[in-house]
Amino acid sequence: RDVELILDEVKYKLCCTRTGKDTFEIAVSGKASKCVPTSVRLLSDGGYLISIGGKSQVAYQTSQADAASGMKISVNGKTVSFSPDYDPSSLRTDVAGKLVKKLVPNGTQLKKGSPYAEIEVMKMFMPLKVEEAGTITWANNEGAALAPGDLLATLELDNPENVSTATVFEGDLDVAGWGALGASDSSTNSKRPHITLRQAMDKVKCGMAGYVLSSDALGLVMKDIEDAVTDPALPVYEIDEQLSVLSGRIDGSLYDELVKMTSYYKQLYANVPKGETLEQFPADKVKHLIAEYGSKVKDESERAGFVALTTPLVDTADPYTKSQAALIPGSERLLSSFIEILRNWITTERWFCGGVSYADAVENLRK
Repeated sequence: RDVELILDEVKYKLCCTRTGKDTFEIAVSGKASKCVPTSVRLLSDGGYLISIGGKSQVAYQTSQADAASGMKISVNGKTVSFSPDYDPSSLRTDVAGKLVKKLVPNGTQLKKGSPYAEIEVMKMFMPLKVEEAGTITWANNEGAALAPGDLLATLELDNPENVSTATVFEGDLDVAGWGALGASDSSTNSKRPHITLRQAMDKVKCGMAGYVLSSDALGLVMKDIEDAVTDPALPVYEIDEQLSVLSGRIDGSLYDELVKMTSYYKQLYANVPKGETLEQFPADKVKHLIAEYGSKVKDESERAGFVALTTPLVDTADPYTKSQAALIPGSERLLSSFIEILRNWITTERWFCGGVSYADAVENLRK
């Protein structure tokens, strides 16, 4: 969606692309090669939590955007006022109504302040007047329903040089996180394959859910997936992440043995050139140690609690015990993720099968 904002006599023409439920990419219109990723979440009090460039801001809209007064927002307690766009060559209405009558025909020369149309608003008739002298060209017909901001006609100004307009911004935005697509992610997660894979798969899920995933973004996502699943440290970091939440909740000797194993392989895989053959992480040993300890627990309720605690860890280790592809330790992990995404997609698409109308299918999905 294209958005135009005027701040301090400078017009910013922005293109906002929704890439996920709460995520957006903001670029200068006409320059899609650079953008700034951001997330926006609605707060319970009507405000917005905006995360951009690694920092969070709380914003509130303090006045509605309209053609007369513009828009005001409060960001971390500071008020930012966006000016209305003064463009007398575009004849618009700032209220909802109906175009009842054209007071002048197409191509009429109008003087400043001359009425050109009559609209009906809540059973009242209002005249609309031009703000500058010029020649009118109609863009709407009598009887048309109008929403705020709709274009009724255009005006070719007699003296356009006398009208001051905002300067259109060109160049790069001076905001944290601004840069080429994918530039901010690559350096941050280069040594954390489990985070790289998770973020890449989240983007794939958003794309399959109907959010925007451009061909360039998809190429970067697939490159991240390839780098992550071929990284021998992927199972180590994923298992270690699940293991970290079990500190103090399972037997100390078992926990220490598992931590010792992951720490050893972290050091082994550190700073290893890509493609070099190394000893594969023994994910089956993680499952064996957990199963062995569980079999020694005699109390049934205690054993059930232990199994419940360690199931996420066992489930994380399981795909890495089945990987058969050489030099691709995350192959089975990736396959299971893609299968889950396809299943979710098929589940959604089934609502639109069998001759069900689009509106009914959407309504059923919302339920």
